[in-house]
Amino acid sequence: MTALADLKAGDAFILLARVTAIDVTGYTLTYYGPDSSPQGTMTIDPAGVFGGQLAAPPAQVPVTPVPAFNAVAVGDVLVRGDGSVTLVARRVRLTPAGAYEFSAALSGGQWTGLDGWGVAGHVDGL
Repeated sequence: MTALADLKAGDAFILLARVTAIDVTGYTLTYYGPDSSPQGTMTIDPAGVFGGQLAAPPAQVPVTPVPAFNAVAVGDVLVRGDGSVTLVARRVRLTPAGAYEFSAALSGGQWTGLDGWGVAGHVDGL
C-alpha cells in the first residue's frame, strides 16, 4: 500500500470524492481511498476555497499513485513497439489501479494498456 505520506513533490495520485451535500455554504465531499473506504471529508465554499480533514494521519491514508496526468489522450496515434499495429485512441480511461488504458472504438469495447505502445502523433477533432 502507498500512503499519502509516501508521495514526493511532483507525484500524482487518484483522489475520488463524492458530493454528499450542497447548500448555501457550498459543497461537502467525502474522499475515498483505493479500497473504497472513506478517508476524510472536504468542503468547498462558494468562493472556491477548499477545507477539510483526513480521517487519519497522512501515513495511514492509502492512495493510488498514477504515472502522469495525461499519459495518453483522445486523438493520440499509438504504435505498438514492434511497429506492427497503429491505432488512434478514441476513448481513454484511468483504472482504479492507476494505469491508463485506451480504446480505438468509440464504444470502448476493447481496452488496451499502454505497455508496449508509444505515442507517435495526434489527430485533432475526434
